[in-house]
Amino acid sequence: MALTLPSKSTTTNNSNIIIYMALIFVTVAQFASTLYLPSLPVIANALSTSQSAVQSSVAVYLMALGTSQLFYGPLSDYFGRKPLLLVGMGTVLLGTVMIACTNEIEYFLIARAIQGFGAGAASLLARSTIRDSFHEKKLTSALAYLVMVASITPAISPLIGGHLQAWFGWRAIFIILGGYISIVIAGIIYFFPETNQHRFTAKINFATTLQNYRKLLQNKTYLRYVLYIILGYSAQILYITISPFIFQEQLGLTPAQYGSLIILPAAGLFLGSFTSLWLNKLTRLSIDTIILIGISSIFVSGATLAVVHMFHTPTVFSVLIPLVLNTFGFGLIAANALTGFLKPFPMIAGTAAALSGFLQMLGSGSINIVGSYSHMTDPQSLGWCLITLAIAMIIITLLLRTSNKY
Repeated sequence: MALTLPSKSTTTNNSNIIIYMALIFVTVAQFASTLYLPSLPVIANALSTSQSAVQSSVAVYLMALGTSQLFYGPLSDYFGRKPLLLVGMGTVLLGTVMIACTNEIEYFLIARAIQGFGAGAASLLARSTIRDSFHEKKLTSALAYLVMVASITPAISPLIGGHLQAWFGWRAIFIILGGYISIVIAGIIYFFPETNQHRFTAKINFATTLQNYRKLLQNKTYLRYVLYIILGYSAQILYITISPFIFQEQLGLTPAQYGSLIILPAAGLFLGSFTSLWLNKLTRLSIDTIILIGISSIFVSGATLAVVHMFHTPTVFSVLIPLVLNTFGFGLIAANALTGFLKPFPMIAGTAAALSGFLQMLGSGSINIVGSYSHMTDPQSLGWCLITLAIAMIIITLLLRTSNKY
């Protein structure tokens, strides 16, 4: 079924191509981030390194991804989205090939940084091309589709990665990922249109770029919605990096079993995104109200993990059900927060998305590093982390509340 969301600035055919390709870009960044997660314990053994070192590869990827967006965003505002997409996809392909060939943890982490630096283009410019092409309610709907695909991909990614690990070993994961990225590059070259209709004809002015960043950081509306994304995404990264060790080492699951099981939390993210889409289309609820419901869901998830496992031994379902509630909450938050910080800045959408991506990955990556080296591998610790993040989002709501009605 075609996801046709026509706008004033694009034809129907271009609208279809843009949204389908944007959804594919999201899968590249997601696959690069999550396809290898079931193999984390195996990779630690293969590279003769510690659990925390391998877990930190997630943070290295995220922080490189976030930093790269500071470059991709302003450059894509000047030169257009398509050239920067090609540069980014080429870079993520290079990092992926390097990972498949490495035998040492140091080179593995360097290659993850290169991979993340390239994937930043896919993550950022998927949002920017949507912002270029759709408006008002159609923008929120298109972003909701983006979040829904971002939830489906982590559902199938560990499942695929777990079975590739079981059948061929962990290197096969990155070889197949490299093939997929190569196909995407060909699709960009031959099918993807340029979406940036506000490309600057003047020279790139880094003083203007810094001024735009300062303008964004001084805007309470922008800051509030970006902080929602940072903290909500951090909740997801913590569960993603801790859960392989909970399910495989504490509860005795194999990588393939873990990959199959983790579909359920990803389905929670999909359901949250779909619910957000439905609420935006069929109710008068503001995006702030929907975000607050999402924050409450993450809080309840953390409280359940923390309190239940004070008194009971963890089981698969006692851990899994709260994780679904956590991802459902982020599904409600994500598309609405994206709309909240992108809508006021159509002329610098790339810059606005770039700064948000940088802050998101820097913040969530830093939280992940703290979690990795705190040796948090039990459900109760994860629960207290989710509670803390939810409370922080409530405090942000109170401190940075504005009069926005959208």
